[in-house]
Amino acid sequence: LVLVMAGVLVVTTSENMYTNWLGLFFAVTGVTACSFYQVWAGTKQKEFNVNAMQLLLYKVPISALLLTLTLPLTEDLKAIREFTYSWQLIGMILLSSVAGFCVNLSVFVMIGRTSPMVYNVLGHAKFVGILIGGFVLFGDPLSTKVLTGMAVTCCGLWMFSYFKM
Repeated sequence: LVLVMAGVLVVTTSENMYTNWLGLFFAVTGVTACSFYQVWAGTKQKEFNVNAMQLLLYKVPISALLLTLTLPLTEDLKAIREFTYSWQLIGMILLSSVAGFCVNLSVFVMIGRTSPMVYNVLGHAKFVGILIGGFVLFGDPLSTKVLTGMAVTCCGLWMFSYFKM
């Protein structure tokens, strides 16, 4: 796992970015929250002996309620009410909702059948795939540093898979 983390670190620090303490705080907070969430999902699936769909059906109403309660604190409600919604936009919102549901379902299926650690390793493999896809499909440049980070990440992924088996 150290190689996976090192490879991802090399790739992400190769970007020209300005880092500040507030950004670091939000990044660490996000990673910590995701880690607790993934462990919680695996624990609850085993504790209640439920499958991914059952856990998702339990989680969605609670999440919707919490998001609805925080909406006035985070969004401009007047702008939302005054916005003109086309059928195309409504369709895209519904499509986005279905995609979000599928992502959540895949998270619960993956964690339920494996573990939060395997899910995170798979996420890093997806990250490398996204970088390769950006190069192949959109011509995004791949510097030597990015290629080195991808190679180190892939080596770590291979080692994790080898020793996990």
